[in-house]
Amino acid sequence: MRKHSKLVNWIVGDITKAVLPENRFDVWNDRAVFHFLTEPLDRQAYVAQVMRSVRPNGHVIIATFAENGPEKCSVYL
Repeated sequence: MRKHSKLVNWIVGDITKAVLPENRFDVWNDRAVFHFLTEPLDRQAYVAQVMRSVRPNGHVIIATFAENGPEKCSVYL
């Protein structure tokens, strides 16, 4: 599986500030980033990123926790 990671264009940055290409992505998969954005302006910036970056008819998958869920993500060792 790791050998295929070289085929991915990894983007690392603050999702509320990153410059992402417009209408570029077919699928946006978020495994808990949105959950940890607790400030309304950060959430608005996130949604704006999704709306701008995902192609029309693209797919957005967002996984979050319950309001009383974990305060941080699990660490895989």
